[in-house]
Amino acid sequence: MCYAEQDQDAIDFTDNDITQLSNFPLSPRLRTLLLARNRVTSIQPALAKSIPNLTTLVLTSNNFAELADLDPLSAFAKLTHLVLMENPVTRREVGAPGLFRGRTRRPTDRPGNGVGRVCRWKLTG
Repeated sequence: MCYAEQDQDAIDFTDNDITQLSNFPLSPRLRTLLLARNRVTSIQPALAKSIPNLTTLVLTSNNFAELADLDPLSAFAKLTHLVLMENPVTRREVGAPGLFRGRTRRPTDRPGNGVGRVCRWKLTG
């Protein structure tokens, strides 16, 4: 994955056919990444080194099936908002001990919209 400008604060890749979140150049200004309605199934383990200041990641309607597919997210030290709605993994009960290592997590979904499952998190700490 590449893009022309490295001086972006946010990039919207919504509605593409992206299958893997990888190959970003060093982008210290990038804070928000929108990847809704793609086919993403994996995240490059070293991606956090390329996007060190990422705070918001929207992965709505992708193909994450297992909690282990999300393990690389634990390396994003500044990630505070993560949206995983409409991914197969959201049908699993919450229980990802290493994923949010050292951070408090609380669901921000409204009652009746998947609270108690991995859907949308606000991460603090």
